[in-house]
Amino acid sequence: LIAAYAPHDGSFDLRIPGVHASRYSRVNRECVHALSVPSLCIAAQGVKTVIVGDEVFEYDASRMIVFSVALPVAAQVTQASAAEPYLSLRLDLEPHRIAELILKVFPRGLPPVQERSAVYIAPMDESMVGAAVRLIECLRYPGDAELLAPLVMDEILIRLLRSPIGVRVAQMGFAESSVRRIAKAISWLR
Repeated sequence: LIAAYAPHDGSFDLRIPGVHASRYSRVNRECVHALSVPSLCIAAQGVKTVIVGDEVFEYDASRMIVFSVALPVAAQVTQASAAEPYLSLRLDLEPHRIAELILKVFPRGLPPVQERSAVYIAPMDESMVGAAVRLIECLRYPGDAELLAPLVMDEILIRLLRSPIGVRVAQMGFAESSVRRIAKAISWLR
C-alpha cells in the first residue's frame, strides 16, 4: 500500500496531516544528515540505520523507531533494491495528543521511568502493523482520510503507549518533563 502512495524514490506528505511515506529503491552510499521531528517510523520493507551522536539504531519491518524530540540525525537506507524498495511510514507525534491518551492508557498514573532517551527502538507486532495498514487504507477514500484516519492514529498512539517503550514515550506528553525541555531547547536553537 505504501508503494501506491510513494510511486518513485523520495519522501511524500500524505493527505492525512502528520503522516508521511518514503520509498527508496537503492541503498545510500553516504549518510543523509537531517533534523528529525518527534515521530514514529515504521518500515514496511527494507532496512534503515540512524545515527544520533555515538549511538546507532537500525530498524526494519520487525522493529519500529521513535524519536521523542527533534534532533539532528544521520540516516542511511542500508537495504533496498528496485525489486524490493525501502518503504516506510512516518507519523509525527504531538505531545498534547499523547498527554490526552495517557489518561486512558495509564488511568492509575504512570509507572516511574528509569531511563530516558531521545530515540527508542521497539519490536513491531501484528496489531501495530494492522493499524498502520488501516491508516494507509484511509487514503483510498477522501471521507475516510478526514473521518477515520484520526481514530486510527489514536489507535496507533495507544498501541505505542502500551508497547515496551510506552512509559518512556508517555514522557513526551508532560510539558515539564526533561524530554520536553530538551525538545523546546532544540526548537529554540533551530
